[in-house]
Amino acid sequence: MSLMRLLARWPIFFTFTVLCLVAQENYPFSNFPMYSSFAPKSYFVYLADATGQPLPTFRFGLSTADLKKVFNSKRQPLFRLEKGAAKPDSATADRVAGAEVLRHLEKLPAVRRQRPSLLPGLQVRRVDLRWKSGRIETEMTTIAQHP
Repeated sequence: MSLMRLLARWPIFFTFTVLCLVAQENYPFSNFPMYSSFAPKSYFVYLADATGQPLPTFRFGLSTADLKKVFNSKRQPLFRLEKGAAKPDSATADRVAGAEVLRHLEKLPAVRRQRPSLLPGLQVRRVDLRWKSGRIETEMTTIAQHP
């Protein structure tokens, strides 16, 4: 890159810097508290075979983040009910969402290619993480299992 081209970009750099200072967004020294504190509880979802051994989600054509997004997208609507309707408890919502995740997995191309060996006994498991007394406690629950 020539020196003239580089110097021609300085006004853009200075403009961007001034805008960031005005907006008080000074990456990488941001005011946004990205990881300054953590929630006292969280969870993750994973897949296991019939014996309980964890399975890599890439075998299903998903990432672990995609699996949790599918689970959440099936779970959240259960709590958006019409007025007067009873909301399900968390465990019931998990079981329904877990069964929906299994139905979603059945439709994936990666699963259809491996179907006979991949689905029987497949489990959707939820692991709850809680920060208590200065340590992390975990609780694992199988929320759905493919027949």
